[in-house]
Amino acid sequence: MYELLPLAAGAVLGLWLLKLGSVRFRPAIVAIVSIVIGVTAAAVSGELEASPLFVLWDGLQCAALAYLLIALKPLRERRRA
Repeated sequence: MYELLPLAAGAVLGLWLLKLGSVRFRPAIVAIVSIVIGVTAAAVSGELEASPLFVLWDGLQCAALAYLLIALKPLRERRRA
């Protein structure tokens, strides 16, 4: 259940970055926001007390979904044309 927070945040981040348009700053924005989401998700779920590696796991989930949505945009545009 607690894995929904980083996944939902990654989806929102990916969609927001698609509207942002600037490809130049995407990696930095994804990295910073993913770390913040990872810390937040691990703290909310109580996983932070078990191991700090959960921050990395939650952050990677957020970043992976954001990049997945960004990568799928050209496929969707080709399909519409």
